[in-house]
Amino acid sequence: MRALTTKLTAAASLVAAVGALGAAAPSPASAATPRVVIGAHVVAGTQLRPLASVPLRIGLEFYVPPRDPAALTSFIASVSTPGSPSYHHYLGRGRFAARFGATAATIAHVSAYLAAHRMTLVTTSPDHLFIHATGAVRDVEALLHTRIGQFALKGHRVYANTTPAVLPAAISRQVRTVVGLSDVPEARTSFSIRPHARTASTDCSSMSAGTSATTGPFTIAEAGAAYKYGAFASHGAFGQGQTVAVYELTNYLASDVSHYADCLAQQTPPAATAAVSGVMVDGGGGINFNAAVEAALDIEIVATLAPQSNVMVYQGPNAPAGAIDTYHRIALDDAAKVVSTSWGFCESADKPTVTAESAIFAEMAAQGQSVVAAAGDTGASDCLGYFSTRTNPIAGAIGVDDPASQPYVTGIGGTTVANAASIGTNPNAEVVWDTADQAGGGGGVSSLWPQPTWQAGVAGTSTSGRSVPDLSIDADPASGYMIYSLGAGGWADVGGTSCGAPMVAALLALANQYNSTTLGFVNPLLYQVAVQHPGVNFSDVTLGNNKTYDIAGFDTAAVGYDDASGWGSPIASSFLGGDI
Repeated sequence: MRALTTKLTAAASLVAAVGALGAAAPSPASAATPRVVIGAHVVAGTQLRPLASVPLRIGLEFYVPPRDPAALTSFIASVSTPGSPSYHHYLGRGRFAARFGATAATIAHVSAYLAAHRMTLVTTSPDHLFIHATGAVRDVEALLHTRIGQFALKGHRVYANTTPAVLPAAISRQVRTVVGLSDVPEARTSFSIRPHARTASTDCSSMSAGTSATTGPFTIAEAGAAYKYGAFASHGAFGQGQTVAVYELTNYLASDVSHYADCLAQQTPPAATAAVSGVMVDGGGGINFNAAVEAALDIEIVATLAPQSNVMVYQGPNAPAGAIDTYHRIALDDAAKVVSTSWGFCESADKPTVTAESAIFAEMAAQGQSVVAAAGDTGASDCLGYFSTRTNPIAGAIGVDDPASQPYVTGIGGTTVANAASIGTNPNAEVVWDTADQAGGGGGVSSLWPQPTWQAGVAGTSTSGRSVPDLSIDADPASGYMIYSLGAGGWADVGGTSCGAPMVAALLALANQYNSTTLGFVNPLLYQVAVQHPGVNFSDVTLGNNKTYDIAGFDTAAVGYDDASGWGSPIASSFLGGDI
């Protein structure tokens, strides 16, 4: 029970004040119904201490949905489904507003209403999906009929609406939801550092100390070799001309990345890493040495496996509006055709944010941007700690991680590697990652999103909702990845599904480059080839489960698709212009 208590405390420190919604709201699946009520944020927990209010202005994002959602859905299906006459004929950069964005009349009506109710800095996003407005707390409370409290959280002043917010009737049919009524950090990373006796070191000689190319922990290059990434290198494909966006809710430490690159260059033969640049959103996410480990592993994995690509690190604040603005900036820039994200939260914990995200991911799919997300590290119990009560600490634990469960995102679960040399040929080479029933690869069935068309009829998926994950890859810290981060004390073995997202993102970038294509939203293709040619493109993981804390509802691996490992792990060499 001590382990469970520790886990719940850790979860609470990240999600206090954003737990259960205080009022019912239609799920994203019922998109035709105007979103009127935005749930209250729960402000319970020892991490939060009420503070006296001070003058404060907050920024809000009003999501105005596409003018014709059905047409957008149809368009995405046509450009993403193999065999369609429009396959891979994506929207050009900056074309979304004219084709699918909210109408000028809708924008004008909502903007005028907000301005008339004391909102300032009212601006419309270039894609006509969001109207941004700023207001004093008391004016926001009056506009949305809510109360906003201010609290102390880990030495910082934060705010959150403590009662449900209601959209005024005059704009309730034009606005789907509002994000920004809280700035409590809610997203969490999906990595863990392997406990070991290694003395923290920054010396380059420690880069491969204690690693094993067979059972791990691996250098990143060894992990790539295990999954046949070398097939691209043998054809001269290193990600030339490709850009990968890495999503972070913290600022990365450039010194981590440069030191890692310097050590690679000292190898025999020397290895290169990709060009890395940063993009600040809303002032960036600030320096957090623990979270910087996440940024380091994300960047270093992509930069190692696609060493001639460009890696753009988008860095925003860990708050609902910051999370939305960071994803949105990636979509608006449309500079990267592959996006990797390892930050997430229980999908049912903040429905307004999930709903707003869905619009951005739809835009990315229409533009041909692949989004790859970690499925979380708490097995089938992704909502552990969000809805617990004093008498029932595991209440509502079963759930899946956002954004991995989003309809236009590829979710990546986790495995443990037993024999890297036989991945793809030996069914015992990998099992579903589950560490002592306390950590494991995320997976299960979404409670918000219906079963997508590309999962319909696929054995092992659920008709009651979108099944997660789609693929899995090594995530167990025991068979993890050697990365460099000052936040970890230097060289460290790390694991978690956070590693899987950049691994698959690098693979898609290599596949785009080698095949002179843009795979875009890749799930319809992945499911089609998996059904038509089982065992050819993916290494089926048939052993293990993602049980955590003995909570009923976990998933067990099986032949073919399952909610514990998806289709299994990708065989990178099969992305060399074969089925994919």
